[in-house]
Amino acid sequence: MNYLMDITMPDNRSLNITETVKKYSAQLLGFIRGKVKLLEDAEDVMQDVWYQFSNLADTD
Repeated sequence: MNYLMDITMPDNRSLNITETVKKYSAQLLGFIRGKVKLLEDAEDVMQDVWYQFSNLADTD
């Protein structure tokens, strides 16, 4: 099942990114844990996801 998150970026982008990370990190880590064996690998993947997300947020 695919989920689409509608995330809008207000003027204070870094604050919104921080809030998004706090809100969705547990769910994202759980999803990734279902795909990889090691917790450390899952954390690395999650870090890459948030890095890419922050880059997308800066392209507006």
